[in-house]
Amino acid sequence: MLAIAGGNAPDVLSYICFRMSDTYIQQGFLYPLDSFIERDYPGGVKGYMETIPAPIKPVLQREGPAIKGNPEGVYVWALPGDLSVRVLLWRKDLFQEAGLDPERPPQDWEELYQYARKLSDPARNRYGLNMTSGQYASWDFMAFLWSAGGEAVVKNDQGEWVAAYGSREAAEALDFYTRLATEEWIDSDGRKQRGYTMLSAPATDSTSTAWNEGRVGMTVNYLDSKQMGGNQDSSLIGIGPFPPVHKGGKSGTEINAIMGGIFSGIEGRYNEDGEWVSADEIREAAWKYISFMNSDEANQIRADVLVANGMGRMLSPEWLKKFGYEEYLKYFPEEFEKVFENAIANGKPEPYGRNCQMVYSFMTEPLD
Repeated sequence: MLAIAGGNAPDVLSYICFRMSDTYIQQGFLYPLDSFIERDYPGGVKGYMETIPAPIKPVLQREGPAIKGNPEGVYVWALPGDLSVRVLLWRKDLFQEAGLDPERPPQDWEELYQYARKLSDPARNRYGLNMTSGQYASWDFMAFLWSAGGEAVVKNDQGEWVAAYGSREAAEALDFYTRLATEEWIDSDGRKQRGYTMLSAPATDSTSTAWNEGRVGMTVNYLDSKQMGGNQDSSLIGIGPFPPVHKGGKSGTEINAIMGGIFSGIEGRYNEDGEWVSADEIREAAWKYISFMNSDEANQIRADVLVANGMGRMLSPEWLKKFGYEEYLKYFPEEFEKVFENAIANGKPEPYGRNCQMVYSFMTEPLD
């Protein structure tokens, strides 16, 4: 933002998340990509959009202002990088110690509650479920909200984005969330405890440290299309959908991606050799960069380098099949890929409409 305000913006904006995207579009920071896509992708814009998972199509392609000779209208504003989904991860060793089936995650909210209770052991500094605190605590609440059938924001009939979490579904989600986080109980030492989550851990205890040290039984975290759990030890860590309210219901799964776009304010300038380079030439170079970074050619290079350096097990099954390294598939349980594919097909994009950049801050206030 400071670089843009100071007239020294980069040509490529390579870290645009869903929440920030509408601000970038409506402020006129992004250049429409349709002319490049129409020229370089089979089937043009229509063909390209058919390759995009349905839940994130409206994030990439939507209405925006007139930019540099392009009239106001619907455009593709950015290209997505690796797709990510938030799923439930659990420690199989802690499940076994607690008398739970290490291959069976909770199937609904009641089981999630029971599992969290059995896994919690404050005397040993162990906690049933990760929940974050602080300014963006409601980020972890989204899975509960969506599973209950609620929404954080919606687009109304007038096309305006409005807050929607003052709903019955949100209240039910909050009731369960609060029960997990604050319910009073007596531990095996006869001490009064509150909750079965990381919210009851010491303030100095970080979530990532506790998870890595095996002191949290369950957590909600991202899998991405490049690794898809490949950075997890499948003999130790289980991966499954976030449990719905009732068995067979819909899971509240977030789908996200870091997007790359072209800065709209590119102007011609002299290069370091003193040669004039036009704005069109710079935009062309920026397009070549972002389209290459999201291409199969670039991903093949990434896969080859990781495998050559002994990290083939870090790649996702999708990449292993696509780029010719099937011999590593034996390290991945079949359900990893199924969970990921189902989440991509049925997930919800992180809030991406007008003013959504601060959605978690605003939702955390009533949550607290």
